[in-house]
Amino acid sequence: MFEQFTEKAREAVAVAQDALRRTNQNQMGTEHLLLGFLAQTEGTIPQIFSLLGIDIGEARIRINDVVELSRKEKPLGFVEQIFLTPRLKRAVDIATEEAKKLGDSFVGSEHLFLGILKEGEGAGAIVLKELGFTDNKIYGALRQIRQGGMNDEVLGASEGMLKKFSRDLTELAKEGKLDP
Repeated sequence: MFEQFTEKAREAVAVAQDALRRTNQNQMGTEHLLLGFLAQTEGTIPQIFSLLGIDIGEARIRINDVVELSRKEKPLGFVEQIFLTPRLKRAVDIATEEAKKLGDSFVGSEHLFLGILKEGEGAGAIVLKELGFTDNKIYGALRQIRQGGMNDEVLGASEGMLKKFSRDLTELAKEGKLDP
């Protein structure tokens, strides 16, 4: 599922997984993924907050409070195995559709951020709505970001594809692994 995510999106998932492990939880919800995005200091999500004049620090405080409350829930099954909640699964499905709609090959942070908001009922969506986010505001910020040049996440995804489907012949030659 995560192989179609950009590097920044996968970083957010990793932060969410770490938060779950630290709290002995195994159900990743929209609040955990949002926590992962809010931990980032670079990329699309901090740019969206900046362009819309919404305090990312306040968002971090609110989502940390929500995640802290979720610690009281008992994990289902083995803690080592992480499950996506139905709301997060829906948000990921929405994000995948958003990526297609915007003509992107990969699911980036912006698509998942929109997915969390558009899912509408999860803790992540509630926090985003309380902060004043709407789909139209996010689309407007994305237009500004994309008009300013290529999104860092899209560029990162392109580099990832290059690494995935090519070989660095110069490096192989240096290591003596290139057979003439």
